[in-house]
Amino acid sequence: MLSECLDEAVPRLVAGEAGEDQDPARASEAPFFTEEEKLLDLAVPAAEIRRKAAALNVTSPQAQVRVGDTTHVISRTDPADGGSGGAPGTVLAEHDDGWTIQTADHPLRFTRG
Repeated sequence: MLSECLDEAVPRLVAGEAGEDQDPARASEAPFFTEEEKLLDLAVPAAEIRRKAAALNVTSPQAQVRVGDTTHVISRTDPADGGSGGAPGTVLAEHDDGWTIQTADHPLRFTRG
């Protein structure tokens, strides 16, 4: 859907065309995500966490993960090697730019935003 919008909009922007007014009666509000919605739940499968992080980070890093008592903004998630390393939320490795953390089924590498 985004690529279709860009395919139509970019040439019009480059050409300097004015946009189309939005009908306020048909508009809907898209509120910002709450802090609770931004926090990734490590007790769900890794694939679900990756999808949510990607969705939250479309415009800028907003996905968050709690490590210990601190919440960190995450810019990306990647599959990590290894099997189950304990309970979901267990930090398996610390890196200069993030952590490898166990999820419900597989470890993920979380990179700080």
